Amino acid sequence: MKRLSIFSSLTIYAFFSFSASAQDMPPGVVVRTLNCALNPGVSMAEVVAWGRSLPRDENSANQVFFREALHHSNDFETNYDFQIAWYHGSWTEYISNTEGSRGGSPAFLGLQRPQDLMTCAASDAVVLSRAIPDNDGFTGDETLMMTRFCSLEEGRTIADAYEFAAGVAANFRRAGNNSLMQVNTRSIGPAANRTGTAVVLAEVAATPESMAERLELTRNGLNPTAGLDGPFTICNFPAMWRTYAIVRPPQ
Repeated sequence: MKRLSIFSSLTIYAFFSFSASAQDMPPGVVVRTLNCALNPGVSMAEVVAWGRSLPRDENSANQVFFREALHHSNDFETNYDFQIAWYHGSWTEYISNTEGSRGGSPAFLGLQRPQDLMTCAASDAVVLSRAIPDNDGFTGDETLMMTRFCSLEEGRTIADAYEFAAGVAANFRRAGNNSLMQVNTRSIGPAANRTGTAVVLAEVAATPESMAERLELTRNGLNPTAGLDGPFTICNFPAMWRTYAIVRPPQ
C-alpha cells in the first residue's frame, strides 16, 4: 500500500552545464525533490500531461522533471512511483521563488488538483547538483537516467567525489559515450539522512539509445573507474528512472 501524505506545491528541475575542471568544482544548482505515488487508476502518462499543461508564473522554478522509477529499491517502489524534481539556479533564487509562492500558486487555479492524481510524501529534500561539463545533455521529451548512492570514506570530501565522477565521465567519453553526469549532495531534508558523508551520482543519457550504448560498453569490458582514486567506502547498485521533461526555459 502506498504511503498517504499531502502534495503541497509544484515547481521544477533543470540540468545546467559548467565550464569548470574537476579541480574547480562548481557551486551547484539548488534542486528540490519530492517522492510521489500515483493514485489508483491514474497512469504516469496522465500525470506527465497534467504537469506539462500547468501555467507558469514568475515564482516558478527554472525547469521541472518527473522521474518514473523503473528499477529501484524495494523501499522506494513499495511507497512511491515517481519523483518530482525542481531546479533553481541558486539559494537566492530558490528562496525568492518560495517566498513568492506563499500565497498559493495561481498555476493550479481552475485546473485538476495534484491530489486528484497523486499522493506525495510529507517531507521533501533539497540538494545541490553539480554537473560534469562538456556533455551531450538531454534536450528531448524523455530519456533514461541512473542514480547510485555512495558513502564517502572518512576524511574524503565532496570535491573528491566530483573529481572521481569527472574521471568516470572522461573514461566513458574516450570510449564514445558522453552522457551527462552529476554529483548530488543533500542540503536540507529528513534528519535521518545525514549530509556531508553521502553523495548520489547521476548519469543522464541524451536518449534511451545512448543509455543502452553506455551499458553495452561496460558489458563488453569497459571499466569506467580504471586509473581513478575511488573516494567511497561503498556504492549501491544503480537505480534506473525514466525522466520526463515537464518544463524547460524558453529558447
